[in-house]
Order: sequence, then structure tokens, then C-alpha cells
Amino acid sequence: MVAKERVKFLLGATAPIYPPGEYMDLDPDPGLTVADVIDEIYCLRNHIAHGDKLPDYYYEAAAERVNDFETCGVRV
Repeated sequence: MVAKERVKFLLGATAPIYPPGEYMDLDPDPGLTVADVIDEIYCLRNHIAHGDKLPDYYYEAAAERVNDFETCGVRV
């Protein structure tokens, strides 16, 4: 897809998606780059742009994040 390649060209495929210092010392920086997330971002974009129902895994991932927040990241 041309748009994804353009984003990688403009931002840099290896550019981190979080700026330095974004994470506190207790949270390890996941080290994600533009190339790591661009495919999933465009998949989500396409679902929204075409009026599709979002797949359940987007909601399941959000529920996991909420559970992590409620337990301060400690899996119970």
C-alpha cells in the first residue's frame, strides 16, 4: 500500500512511536517502531473508513489494558 510506505518514509520506519522519557521507570519501553505498528493502524483505519464492525480482538485487547490498569499491571 502506497500510504503505509509513505508514512514509513516520512516518519522513518525505525522511528520509535513513543518519545524518550514517555514511560516511567517502572514501565519498560516496549521499543515499538513505526514499522511495527503501521500495518495494524491501517487495518483499523480500513474497518472504520468502510463502516465495518470492528473485529472482537480490538475490544479484547482494550479489556486487557483496563484489567492491567485496575491491577497496576500485576496479572492476577
